[in-house]
Amino acid sequence: MVKGRKGKSSPGGSFSYSDATSSLTFSSNKISNLVINGNHASFSGTAKAGTKHGKTINFTVNVTDNGDPGTRDLFSISLSTGYSAGANPTSGNIQVH
Repeated sequence: MVKGRKGKSSPGGSFSYSDATSSLTFSSNKISNLVINGNHASFSGTAKAGTKHGKTINFTVNVTDNGDPGTRDLFSISLSTGYSAGANPTSGNIQVH
């Protein structure tokens, strides 16, 4: 969950991502930017790929909340390594508010 923080200049929260087909996994609690425009949100940050001693990567995530139950929501991610992916989630429900 990524969210703005009252009285703070940077957003807070955490983000985890895993793509089994490319053996990519990372988690981050270093979110540096969050922009919300209607039902669309974009956030970026830094993370360590793989283990905590892995290579530092930058990431940007874009999501669109197209209502419940979430099957029409949109998700995309791009990394400083050149990796990118996007799709409609197969489970869950993206919520932008």
